[in-house]
Amino acid sequence: MENTACGAVHAGSLPGNILLVEDEPCVREIMAAQLERLGYKVVAVPDATTAIQEFQKKQISIDLLITDFAMAEMNGLQLARFLRTIEPQLRVIYVSGYLPDVLEHETCNCLQKPFGRDVLATKLAEVMSRQPERPASVSAAPARHPQEVFAR
Repeated sequence: MENTACGAVHAGSLPGNILLVEDEPCVREIMAAQLERLGYKVVAVPDATTAIQEFQKKQISIDLLITDFAMAEMNGLQLARFLRTIEPQLRVIYVSGYLPDVLEHETCNCLQKPFGRDVLATKLAEVMSRQPERPASVSAAPARHPQEVFAR
């Protein structure tokens, strides 16, 4: 896990704290470096379990979750739904080499890999400048375990 500090602010970006979940180490390192150069503070983790642990620590408030969609133990959509039981207004950007149909029905922002720094900066500025909306599908009561969320 990499805990990293802010870098230079890119014009048009609104710096904040990002939880980055990406299972491919090289992709995670590159994305974390790009985010830092854009002025964001990044907590980069390799999987959903570690993301949940970091999120629940509350050492820093997380303004945005950027998550790979396809991961082994829990996909990005499931992870976002679980974290939104804790923080209903959490902003989310999904990244994937392919964008599954299930994301079309979500209120979400998606980036298809590969993408460059300018595309990332534009999406970040767009997402961070909007007021977060609470998804209707998320329960108000926080779940203790991801299985509680998916059993509904």
